[in-house]
Amino acid sequence: MKKSTGQLLIEALIALGVGTTIVVAVGQLVGISFRANLIGANQIPSSGLTQECLEAALSIKTENWANLYFPQGGSDPEAGKGLGNPYHPIVQSSGWRLAPGNETISLTGKNYTRNLMIENVSRTAQNGLGEIEEIYNQSRRDLGTIKITCTTSFLGGEIKEARFLTRHNQKVFSQSNWQGGPGQANWSDPTKYFADNGGVNVTGTPGSVLLAGSPGGGYISKNEFLTSSIYGINPMNNNRIKTSLRFSAQANKQVQRVGIYLQTVRNSPTYRIGLQADSTGNPSGTWLGATRRGYGSFRPTTTGWQTINLTEAVPLTAGTVYHLVIEYQSGSIGGSRYIDLRSSLPLNRLIPFNNASDQFANTLYYSGRNWQIRGRQPIYYLGYADSSLEGNPYDNLYNPINNNFTETPIYGSNFVGQSFVGLTGTLSKIEISVRKSRAQNPQGDLSVSLYNLTDSQLINSGVLVGRNVVTQTYAWYTYTLPSPVTLASAKTYLVYLSSPATTSARAYNISAAIANTPLVPITFLGNQSQLAWSTNSGLNFTLRPEADFSTIRLLSLGGYVTSGELISSSFDTGSQSGYLSILWTGDKPANTDILFQIATNDNNATWNFLGPDGTTSTYYNISATAIFSGASNHRYLRYRLLLTSDGQKTPRLDEIRINYVL
Repeated sequence: MKKSTGQLLIEALIALGVGTTIVVAVGQLVGISFRANLIGANQIPSSGLTQECLEAALSIKTENWANLYFPQGGSDPEAGKGLGNPYHPIVQSSGWRLAPGNETISLTGKNYTRNLMIENVSRTAQNGLGEIEEIYNQSRRDLGTIKITCTTSFLGGEIKEARFLTRHNQKVFSQSNWQGGPGQANWSDPTKYFADNGGVNVTGTPGSVLLAGSPGGGYISKNEFLTSSIYGINPMNNNRIKTSLRFSAQANKQVQRVGIYLQTVRNSPTYRIGLQADSTGNPSGTWLGATRRGYGSFRPTTTGWQTINLTEAVPLTAGTVYHLVIEYQSGSIGGSRYIDLRSSLPLNRLIPFNNASDQFANTLYYSGRNWQIRGRQPIYYLGYADSSLEGNPYDNLYNPINNNFTETPIYGSNFVGQSFVGLTGTLSKIEISVRKSRAQNPQGDLSVSLYNLTDSQLINSGVLVGRNVVTQTYAWYTYTLPSPVTLASAKTYLVYLSSPATTSARAYNISAAIANTPLVPITFLGNQSQLAWSTNSGLNFTLRPEADFSTIRLLSLGGYVTSGELISSSFDTGSQSGYLSILWTGDKPANTDILFQIATNDNNATWNFLGPDGTTSTYYNISATAIFSGASNHRYLRYRLLLTSDGQKTPRLDEIRINYVL
């Protein structure tokens, strides 16, 4: 190798001499001879430095593959690689490590420049199978192989060597049968798993996981968007702080204006708000729009809703994740001059209007150093060019009995419910989430009634939950109608709760939420559903379109639960391993999803399930996705499966595979 390299360099020098000016032939030969000797003298130390570089890379790979595969940290397998990203090996107390850039090494009075390049490789088949391709194809990236090139340059030449490094003993964990059921903490029987929440069916279709339920029915209507408390996201009281409201777009439309709700306004400076794309869970840092001006400015003087027009419209793509970013623009800012945006709990990850899933919904806060996830429901709206709206309009709880912003009590003559119009189907069950307000049990049971408002007719009434059964935390309770009721779309129906024997001191509580009047079109079902209440034992009901009962579900015969969770047994890889990718097969009908999170550790006890960006709020939702690098270098593995649905259909998981290397 060394000899071949030297010959090529000399040949290149001779060719260069012939191609330029011919002076004295003897002089040229002497010059060439001198340079050849110089190159030969430099080859030995250069070759040694190059070999040391390769050995350092091998040592780093053996100790921790992630330090070589993710040279800049994080979880992006493309970041920090390629010819434009040189590194050099350095020795630390813990062994070899990589440092960015070239290094200059002086030996025997001569300078040598050394660097190491890392390149991804692809193979002719997916998931690390097949032969290495000459031209890299990102879609067939091999997560267990990289190309390392070490180069040492000196005056007049260089020594370059390349090697392919792979993680040894690549293996696959798989499960394709769950019929053995839950209860197995450690992996032994491949048909069992650790636990589920009762929402999955592992026996109905052998070798598959489905949601619990049966076909032929589902939810006629449901609202699971709970608002139990409100909070500020974080005071924006210095010029480095930013806030983001993350969401998945629901339509292919152009945004012309945006709205946010301000929890606090104190002598506010001017802020900028606009739309940015998503980059591994965080804002990209670049404004969207044809000329990158998809933002607007505002300087609020009061709390509440703020509407800001964008400088230029921003087109959104349905299903794509975006960020509504707020940052400082100008003016005095500090401890007494700032704003804080409102958010709510819990984090529902739902679209209020139709309860469609938005697993990426969240609030984020930038401290000046990094983005932090707040884990709260964003409150915002988008105004489209066609005058339609999208977002979460609920800015507070609402108690219609006392006309304040607290939970709603149900007791005595105070009845509370929700009206519906435009519904069709055969109603068989009513499900409502409630709690008791005190540790003491209410004096009476909680009844639920179905009333035809159009015809002033009570259809049915019965006990939803007994006084000795209800808990102090919110829980779902089901009332099954004695006979199914066929709903007519032209009629308005009212579902309401009552407990005449209960006093205010031991009331039942439900959660209701309220929005600003112009935002009614994006509340639950818009004008087709309204909060209803009576303070005279049901003689008269008041309806308010801006407010909604937060937790109510109407079911037809049959149907599936809307979510089900399963956690696998602990799989022991035998040593600290590198986890490469997660793959699965199955079926996802419209409005259903198959989601995973991964947890690893070395004690087989501490399980922190994380998504592809290393947070608890994201999920692996696309098969053949690289696993978050922070999961590697641990011995034990579990996966968490989450199936979601609209209640009409169920997704189906047939097999899960996790590629890992020892």
